[in-house]
Amino acid sequence: MNITLKRISAYIIDYLFIILMITLVSQIKFINPKYDKYIETLNEYNVLYEEILDNNISIINSSEFTTTYYNLEKYGLSTSISTIVIYLLYFVGFQKWNNYQTLGKKVFNIKIVSEKKISWLKMLLRSIIAYNLIFQILSILALFILNENNYLIGDILITIVGNIFLYLNLFMIIFNKKHLGIHDIICKTEIKEV
Repeated sequence: MNITLKRISAYIIDYLFIILMITLVSQIKFINPKYDKYIETLNEYNVLYEEILDNNISIINSSEFTTTYYNLEKYGLSTSISTIVIYLLYFVGFQKWNNYQTLGKKVFNIKIVSEKKISWLKMLLRSIIAYNLIFQILSILALFILNENNYLIGDILITIVGNIFLYLNLFMIIFNKKHLGIHDIICKTEIKEV
């Protein structure tokens, strides 16, 4: 198995673990006190989204959709923050503590390496770039900066730019000779077999 396939496979394992952790944490009432409101708003959003899928695209321009989308993000704020914290704890703290390996990297016998010692700051920067956390942080900030009417457009733009960045990074890992992503180039790291 080549290094790129190992990297992607390791990330799938890590992603499933992260999703499990986020799901468990989001169920804790004191961490997510608006969970019931979030579920209620999610149900409202799903009804509106079904209308969009049934070719009623004009619903996107309605104040009902804008308000529901904004409230969904607002009530899910603690989950969004928890997600960022879990990503950082796992991909910075656990990985640095565990000899620069996550659970997925351990399964596939790969790890992060660098010519110089990898500092906490470098691990933090690498994780923020690699896992698109900067765009999640921008989305959270937009919730506080933008009003309800502008948030939908702002969040969609942040998501589009974030997705372009994610696919560009993945494209680089797959097609670059050394299989380096943007985060590897900036932080001067690479993934090697152990």
